[in-house]
Amino acid sequence: MLILYIFLFILILINPNIAKDSFLSSSILWFKSLVPVLYPSLLFIDMIMNEKTLLLVCNYLFKPFKYIFNINYPKSVLMIVLSVICGVPANVKAIDICISNNEISKEEGNNLIFAYSNMSLAYIIYLFNLFNMPFYIYLVSSFLLSSIIFYFLNNKEETKDFLPIISENRINTLFKSINKSTQTLFTILGIIVLFNILINLLFPSGFILYPLFEILGGINYIKEKSLSFIFVIFSIGFLGLSVHMQILSIKSDLPYIKFVIIRLLYSILLCLFWIFLV
Repeated sequence: MLILYIFLFILILINPNIAKDSFLSSSILWFKSLVPVLYPSLLFIDMIMNEKTLLLVCNYLFKPFKYIFNINYPKSVLMIVLSVICGVPANVKAIDICISNNEISKEEGNNLIFAYSNMSLAYIIYLFNLFNMPFYIYLVSSFLLSSIIFYFLNNKEETKDFLPIISENRINTLFKSINKSTQTLFTILGIIVLFNILINLLFPSGFILYPLFEILGGINYIKEKSLSFIFVIFSIGFLGLSVHMQILSIKSDLPYIKFVIIRLLYSILLCLFWIFLV
């Protein structure tokens, strides 16, 4: 990583204008596209993680979810729902909290991240409207495919009874969440800027694999170049290396090679579904 930073620093010194433009465009894209969706999601997750009513709902839904989705812990019910609504990396934060609280096992938490790491519901709706495509078809196919992958990934475990987590005062939770979520968002901004500077310095004339490196700017690139919609499907399935780094910044012990292999398989299957059935 140190070598990468040194290499990037030298490139910036040689090409300061490209670096400046990349930083400005990344910051604008981050502020307009990511902050309005991700920041509320991060706050929302912190506020609801230990709400007693939701915990009761999870316990009530555990049995049907256990047979349908192959989960082993009641809190995994909430993790699946949050993954669909909030997307990455917000769901990774929630899953990591559950693992830390011993509410789900590390293995099940990792499998939830492998299978259910997708863009947020709001971003999917925005994106598919941007390309004039039916977003509901993607949502259904994506959820079914994620659930199938998780079902075969996850092993049966002996469910443990965990002591209930004592909920903090909501005001204290909110202020702590604002602080942590702000730090997370700026970490994500740094990752996005890093990837965009590298892409624009190394490939100033354009790069067809741009979306596989940085998804937010990559989607704009697909739109500008009028590339096939399959590029969009594959890119949002794979998420892009920038989002991968965002996930690892939250859960650094995630088996990354396995994550990449599953995301590639997921993206390929999603594209095949789109080609043959849509």
